[in-house]
Amino acid sequence: MIGASRATELRRGALPEKEILFSAHHLRNKHFRVPLDLAVREHEILCITGLVGSGKTELTRVIFGADKKIAGEIRFAGQILSLRQPRDAVHLGLGYVPEDRDSKGLCLNLAVRENLGLATLVKLKGWLFDRGAEHKLVQRAVSSMRIRMRGPDEPVKYLSGGNKQKVVLGKWLAAECKLLLLDEPTIGIDVGARQDIYRLIEQFREEPEHAVILISSDIDEVLEIADRILVLADYRVVAELDPAQTDKHQILEYCTRRAAAN
Repeated sequence: MIGASRATELRRGALPEKEILFSAHHLRNKHFRVPLDLAVREHEILCITGLVGSGKTELTRVIFGADKKIAGEIRFAGQILSLRQPRDAVHLGLGYVPEDRDSKGLCLNLAVRENLGLATLVKLKGWLFDRGAEHKLVQRAVSSMRIRMRGPDEPVKYLSGGNKQKVVLGKWLAAECKLLLLDEPTIGIDVGARQDIYRLIEQFREEPEHAVILISSDIDEVLEIADRILVLADYRVVAELDPAQTDKHQILEYCTRRAAAN
């Protein structure tokens, strides 16, 4: 973890005074039949939690354009988004780290360097990829993210879970996205890799016009890293909480409470 004292210090920042970077208004799709609203401010880490089947992953997928919305408006950096596919989201500055990194976040048979450059390549819109630039990108990523590997040409499938996750995250950092959607980013990785992931998230959110939406079922993690918490149940937001003024038991109570009762 990043440490309780560090998390408390970060939450003392004047986040309410920051501009809203991303918002969804009256969002609906095949899963979210009740309109959903949310907003994320610049530099904010918004954590979304809930039980399995609450709608956490489905929400990130519709935000990223992987699932279609049937109603509502999505705004990012003051612009109304019309996302027909994830490629559109990438071009606009959104990055998505899915829960299943092996099947949805990586090309396992490709080398580490190729995976790190995938999102950047998508943004080039058909232009030739500069191999010299790729080499520098890989060097920066490996150094800053502490990726442990035999070399940049090693197939990513041979890396540990934590190092695979760093590669998934690294490709979005290399592509200079501004909003990170992280779905269970620390699941199945060791403590050392977790600390590295948290450090990278903190560094990312401190950049101008950057923010993070982090999905996690680990309530201890949510309480530690969040600036604000949304609890989902039955594909509805049932609570918006200040992590400095709530505890694990309160969050669990909301998670298990039927949305219809609210």
